[in-house]
Amino acid sequence: MTPVWTEEYYNEFGLVLAKSRYAIYVIEMVTVGIQFFMNLYGLIVFFDTSSERRQGRALYLISGWLIFAFYTTGACIDMAKTFENLREPSNGVEYVDMYRSTSTWMNTMSVISYCPVFVIGEGLLVFDI
Repeated sequence: MTPVWTEEYYNEFGLVLAKSRYAIYVIEMVTVGIQFFMNLYGLIVFFDTSSERRQGRALYLISGWLIFAFYTTGACIDMAKTFENLREPSNGVEYVDMYRSTSTWMNTMSVISYCPVFVIGEGLLVFDI
């Protein structure tokens, strides 16, 4: 019986992994753009409303921009990590090896930048300022 993980299969797996990771981060950049336009629209509407109707909405605006800033930072770190991983390998096997040995400081910074997104978002849902 032949092993399942042949060299050819491992190479194809690496190529599919590279394509899927790239697609994930392209979609992540699209969500960054959507968040930007949503926050920009919210800011425009905020300044167009009268001052008495603005009461209590500033915290939501600030939290939205903070979520955008932290999410964009994490997305940029993830995209830089992906480009770093795609730059050197020439086949799928090398990509999988590079993906496994990717720099840990980028992973740590990405997780650190995504944590405030969830803390702020859940805080808004739970405490309803």
